Amino acid sequence: MDIYKGKIRLSGDMRNEVRKEGLTAPEVILLKRIHGDDAFVEIEKTGREPRNHYDERQRLYTEYPAAINTDAKRHYIEELFGPNHQDLPSTVPGVTLSPSPNEINVKELME
Repeated sequence: MDIYKGKIRLSGDMRNEVRKEGLTAPEVILLKRIHGDDAFVEIEKTGREPRNHYDERQRLYTEYPAAINTDAKRHYIEELFGPNHQDLPSTVPGVTLSPSPNEINVKELME
């Protein structure tokens, strides 16, 4: 499963930002659902770790117990990822691995 870092604007408020690291792909998707699609900014893929889908789902339920869609009376995890027997997404589409801090892009320096 891919691992990410980024900045979350709580409820989309630019004055209330939290930096998070070590986020899994389903956690990023869940946080976007909770706080809004545009609330998660500066998202970068930092690596990949083996994760058991069942264990990760249980961790998300524990970490975000109040993430419930009151209209549908369902937890967002079920709404986004389906029943418990389904695998979770392992990547966030459109986000690529961020360059290592030790890597220097010579082309950018020359421009």
